[in-house]
Order: sequence, then C-alpha cells, then structure tokens
Amino acid sequence: MEKSKKDWLGIWGIVIGVCGLLSSFYFYNESVKSREPFFLEEPIRSLIVEAESMKSFPLQIVSRDGKPVEKDISSIRAYFWNDGAESIKRDNVLKNIYIQLLADDIEIIDLKILKTSRPDIVNPQISLLDKDKIGVDFDILESDDGFAMQILYAGDSGSLIQVGGVIEGSKTIQTNKNVSDYHYYKTVLIYVVAPVFVVLIPFLYLAYKAGNALSIFRIMGSVIGVKRLNKKGKFIAVLLILIMISIPMVSTYYQERAKYLESAEKSMMSSVPGDIR
Repeated sequence: MEKSKKDWLGIWGIVIGVCGLLSSFYFYNESVKSREPFFLEEPIRSLIVEAESMKSFPLQIVSRDGKPVEKDISSIRAYFWNDGAESIKRDNVLKNIYIQLLADDIEIIDLKILKTSRPDIVNPQISLLDKDKIGVDFDILESDDGFAMQILYAGDSGSLIQVGGVIEGSKTIQTNKNVSDYHYYKTVLIYVVAPVFVVLIPFLYLAYKAGNALSIFRIMGSVIGVKRLNKKGKFIAVLLILIMISIPMVSTYYQERAKYLESAEKSMMSSVPGDIR
C-alpha cells in the first residue's frame, strides 16, 4: 500500500513538474519585449458580384484605367497590427511592407481603411503599387495598435495572399497560416495530447509495475505459452496496450479534425485587438 502511494506521488510529481516547466516557459516568453507584426484576413470573403450576372447589372463597374470589369468582384476584410510589447516605428521597417494577391489576372479595384486603433498616432496608409499589389505604411504601432482594411478586387475569389517586408527585430509577419496552425495544434494539445499524458501515462506505468498481476498480462503470457512475463515481455505487453488504446483515439481525432480546424479559426480571429474589429 505504501509502495503504491509512493508510485502515485512520483507520477503526479512528474506531471506537475512538466506543467510547471511549460507554464514558466510561457510566461517568460510573454514578458520578453518583441515586435510581432500580424496580418490576418477574415476566413470568409464576400463575393460582391459574379461575372455572369455582370451582363444584366444595372450599373457598369470599371477598373482604374476605365475599362469595364467582366470578372467576379470580391471583398477581403483584413487586419494589420503589432501583437508584441515593443513598438514598431517607420524607422524599424527595413524593407517596405506589401500585400499581394497571387492569382493570375487579378486587379485591385478599391482600397479602404475601415478602422484604426488611434488614427492620429498610427496614421495608417495603404496604396496601390501594382494592379495586384498594395503598399502598407504607418507612423508607429505600439502594442495592440493597428488597423482594419478592405480590399475590393476583380478575379479569382479564392486568390492566395502573400505578405512581405522586413521589420527590425522580427523574423516574419505572421499570417493566417502561421496563426491558424498555432491555434490548431494548441487545440489538439489541449483536447487530445494532454488527456493522454495525464491519464494514459500513469496507467501504463502502473500496469508495468503490476505486471503479471493484471489479467491482460496473464492472457498474453498464455497465448505465447509463458506463465510469467519477464521485463522485456511486460514492456512489449504495455506497448501493445498503448497501441490498442491509441487506435480509437487517433480515429476519433481524424473524425473531429474539421471541428478542431473550425475552433482554430475562431481562436485565430479572437486574437485581433478589439479596437480594430
């Protein structure tokens, strides 16, 4: 009984120690000052006018050079802000920031700043550099400072977006893919990996310690004609138990994957500061 209690205390000591280490690492990262530029677009774009219905449209839509537009017209709502604790000034921009739509035959029709956290301080500016490319400029972005923008364009409604530029002290500008992947794996960690770590590992440890006292080991021993399993046999038995338990868990994960991705998208957009939503 005393030995069993010590085993349990040892297991939970390891679990608590790992959790403490992870939380210390998290709060340390949060306390470090850094520049973290983010560009996120809303996951769902708005299709304003379909090309087919353009023929019967009561108003004619023309491009910037005066030619009639005969392609799908879509709208993107996007956000640019500093998620770090260190301010981003114009002098910190080493290579100009740009946003580019990558599909062929794309043409940006209109640009608009929708909302700014502190208009007189941030002073955001977006300008057309090419028919498919936008330049982004501002005076300063302090922590959670940023702005929302709308991009109206003609062409492929599912066009990918590329964000470029270099900001001092920042390796990259975070985009939908980076942030969505982070939230996706965090969701999987919380709902799949953590329960396994907290429940399954202690169970396997105790199963290994109990050894031949468990009926599963006696069954496995009888199958291979051995009354008692040695250490190697018990290890293999524990491994087989882990595989048997993991198969339905992995199956459940793939069944729920769409839900995890949806949850990741919601979490991703919740990171946009309220002042620019």
